Amino acid sequence: MKKHVIWSLFLIAFSSQTLADNKSLIPNHLVESQGQSRIELGVRLQNPYSVENMREAFTLYHNATRTSTLMPAIRATHQYIEIMPSTEAHLQVLDALDAQGVLTLHDYPLDHAIDAEGDYYVMPVDENDLYHPVYTLIPKGYQFSSPLPFTVLEDVYEPTEEQFDVESLALAMAGWDTELDCARGVDCNDPEELLRMFQQPRQERLFGSRYRPHGYVKVRNTETGGWDNLKRAKISIGRGIWWRYTHTDNNGHFVSPKKYRGKVRIRAKWRSNIATIRKSWNELLGIQVSDHMMTIKKSSNGRTKYIEQNDERLWYKGTVHNGLVKYNDYVTARGVNEPIHNANVWVWKNGSGAASTPMLFRYGNLPQIIALANIGASNVWDVLANALAGFAIQLVPPHLRPDQIYSGLKRKKVNGQINTAKIQQIVLHESAHYSHAEKAGSYLWAKLFAAELANSFHHGDSYVDGSQPSYTRGRLIALAEGWATFLEYKAMNFYYDKAFEGEESYDPVAHMEGFDMYTRPMSEDRSDNQSWFLTGLMWDIHDSSNDSSNRLRNGTSGANIGFLTDELHLQDQGVLYPVFRGLRSDVEDACEYGQYLENVYNPGPAIETLFASYDYDCVDAGPGGGGGNSIPGTPGNFNITTYGGGINVLNWLPVGQADNYEVWRSFCLGCTFNKIATINGHSYQANVFNNTYYRVRACNNLGCSGYTAARLAYFQACGGPGEPPCE
Repeated sequence: MKKHVIWSLFLIAFSSQTLADNKSLIPNHLVESQGQSRIELGVRLQNPYSVENMREAFTLYHNATRTSTLMPAIRATHQYIEIMPSTEAHLQVLDALDAQGVLTLHDYPLDHAIDAEGDYYVMPVDENDLYHPVYTLIPKGYQFSSPLPFTVLEDVYEPTEEQFDVESLALAMAGWDTELDCARGVDCNDPEELLRMFQQPRQERLFGSRYRPHGYVKVRNTETGGWDNLKRAKISIGRGIWWRYTHTDNNGHFVSPKKYRGKVRIRAKWRSNIATIRKSWNELLGIQVSDHMMTIKKSSNGRTKYIEQNDERLWYKGTVHNGLVKYNDYVTARGVNEPIHNANVWVWKNGSGAASTPMLFRYGNLPQIIALANIGASNVWDVLANALAGFAIQLVPPHLRPDQIYSGLKRKKVNGQINTAKIQQIVLHESAHYSHAEKAGSYLWAKLFAAELANSFHHGDSYVDGSQPSYTRGRLIALAEGWATFLEYKAMNFYYDKAFEGEESYDPVAHMEGFDMYTRPMSEDRSDNQSWFLTGLMWDIHDSSNDSSNRLRNGTSGANIGFLTDELHLQDQGVLYPVFRGLRSDVEDACEYGQYLENVYNPGPAIETLFASYDYDCVDAGPGGGGGNSIPGTPGNFNITTYGGGINVLNWLPVGQADNYEVWRSFCLGCTFNKIATINGHSYQANVFNNTYYRVRACNNLGCSGYTAARLAYFQACGGPGEPPCE
């Protein structure tokens, strides 16, 4: 909700006629899909992994190699299926499966040759064109959590890691390219040629051994001129009917969970536990899609995909994704316990240039917003989506509605060039709104968002002068926008040593240290450091310096009323939690915010003086205010990252009131857990040699929280032939 989040009344009127005209000129599915290419399928091929084909391959291999081992019984391990969704409930189930990574879903039939790699197969023509076949593999006997209509196309067998020779033979027998790196003049797609080679000792064969594909993904940062690692992004890797998910690490490095012969395809999924990022028309409408990035073969293993700014299908999504990662890293390291998680994010190159955090997917609160805004359902959606996008979008199903919208990113320029830092500054601001919404809850957020929508509809400005749509709602806007701008400048100072406002860049600290507060209504020009928002108040709560050089000014005339007096110190100034802690569901203005902080931290008269100097003479620092202690809550966002050589890193969010954290371990689910460590931080490195389960709880002198859900740490070899390098 940064800088006229919801667009002007003029633009709303504009959307009903001009946007409709634009839609007839530029179809929706083309507006944000430039640079994408359609997957071109060739002929349907025999399935090399069908039970029948695999049995024949095993028989030929067994007879040719005269192995003394018994030929295994080949029974179906999986089923290749076609899912035919026909209701929104079906689409919601598929979306959840895709987000969780339970199955790898595809919008094209997997038993066809791919003549040209691409980013999508299905492109919906409009918002009603939602029901298309989905293809995947399920383990034999798999049960969907909710009913889905599907047809079994074929029973298939998944070869084990040791059966790779037979897998290559099955590919050749079915007419698929085995993609083996054979010597010139040797036809590795000829089953008889393969059988002759399999009769030789492995070290004498004319093609290489298996390898474990790995590589790197980097995104151009146009502010620094360098390359940013694409961090913690979901990657799909595979070929034919077998696909698996992996993730990039903080170095942009990904490793395949399986070894291969020949080449594999690498696609960006843009779904992670942080966010699902949707840009193109098929993505907005939930059609299963992955952006093709590169292919890897043994000779090019470890290659890097560089995403330049002119690769618009990848760059905008990668830049916003990294901005979300930066936000989560910054705030979780500083005590904010509500980072972005599982958000639905719309990212548009085109549009108004505004951004918004309506939380429609997370809270499903569109009916609440419509009722509170009192401007009519169609007007709410027009202002929220159509005016931002610059093209008409009908109301989409609830599971596709956005938590965040970033529009007009091509407008975020410095010296004529689209700028990474300006885009990520908006991401940091909107992500601070997301954390506030998570902490405050659905109803408070609906009240805030409805107020800004109503302002935009009636006045052409989301904020107006601080008195609209009422003085009460103006105080809530001041609190929410104050927090988001405060966090935006703190994080920009950390990552870039600068922040942008309009066409100018500023030193974030100096800019905020020059903050002047204005009374409401404010008819003077508002800026980030000359405002009725509570940005400066939060800055003073957080900083460690005493100062009284800045001013409280009259919002109409700009005249000096008095000095802003900051003598307040709340806990460790490197931690954001004291500022964030007061953004609760029962806190809607500066008075309630200040009183809550006084009750919890009991800082004495300094908090009363500070708030009064900001024109909020409503905080009582009298006796009886202190907060006291309580048993801490269960740590959130507990996860484990696995590196080579058995190294696993446990991470969780810090918990208010916690003095320390206990780490517990078990070697199987259902077995006894034993405490192995008590630590002060919220990260722990474990070295494992087999599958091991961990859980964590937070403790203080009054007791301990409940345990987190158990998570699995596993051993991954590294450094050997065909394996990824050790970290």
